[in-house]
Amino acid sequence: MIRSQLYQTLTQLPSVIDVAIEVDRSPQQVSSLNQLSVSEPGSTAYALIHGDIYLQVDSRSQLLSGYRGYLKDSQAYDFALNDSQSEFAALGKDGLYLAFPHTRSAALKLVDIRQNLVSPVIDSFQMLWSMQSDSGHGIRVFDGTKNVASFSPNWMRPLGNKHFAVSPDDARLLVSGSSNGTAYLYAVGISRNYLGVPSLSSTPKLLATRSAMGLDVNWVSPSDVVMVNYSSAGTQTPEQLTVGGDSVNLTPFAASVSLAASAGGQVIYLLTPSTELYTNRNQSWVFVRRAVQAIHFGH
Repeated sequence: MIRSQLYQTLTQLPSVIDVAIEVDRSPQQVSSLNQLSVSEPGSTAYALIHGDIYLQVDSRSQLLSGYRGYLKDSQAYDFALNDSQSEFAALGKDGLYLAFPHTRSAALKLVDIRQNLVSPVIDSFQMLWSMQSDSGHGIRVFDGTKNVASFSPNWMRPLGNKHFAVSPDDARLLVSGSSNGTAYLYAVGISRNYLGVPSLSSTPKLLATRSAMGLDVNWVSPSDVVMVNYSSAGTQTPEQLTVGGDSVNLTPFAASVSLAASAGGQVIYLLTPSTELYTNRNQSWVFVRRAVQAIHFGH
């Protein structure tokens, strides 16, 4: 199992094709487990449009049944939905709700009553992540309706206008936020116990600082990030950067951008405050549709 973990981590580097274990420079004959493939995010997004959830593929929107009641009851303006569509979270005026459609736990339950919550995330372990945007507050993680973990480390507490994202392989957490007119983007490792309950490594890595009120962030691979200034007027220049590496400017976008959603490095959506959705195509931003309240990719 140790060899398998090392293999999965190190072979993400293009120069590593295999690993071996030595003890006091003595090679160990370690049997290979069947290597698990690292899951990559899909290229299909979920969008909240006119009080329903849709599959959004390029310019095509396909209605998903079974979510209208959840959205209406919670008065949702944001949401999270996992790839298997087995777990659904709705963010409404009274807080964050959770449901497991088509099961005995299908009823909508209020799990986080804090105010000023940002877009939630459901990870591959079916854990629901919730964060307050205000300074002095942090993250809570829910297993079903039970709060199983809370994070508010010293480096996170001074940040306001916070956003966060969990990497596609569930191994890293992005947290962005601002203090005194400067926005910061951090990455920190995630570890799990045998139940899949997460904890954070003690030392975050500062990936970027920008003169901005905040940064909206998303993963485009297990090691690459896309970010854009949050609630800043005028032309925006989204950036893609590699954890521990360089950043590259994407095509400028001639509007104020409130959200960037991405997956697999192949699809990036930008959503304006006027609910207009755009996607990147041939090094330009192409209009997709109007009336989109929120858009996310599942784990």
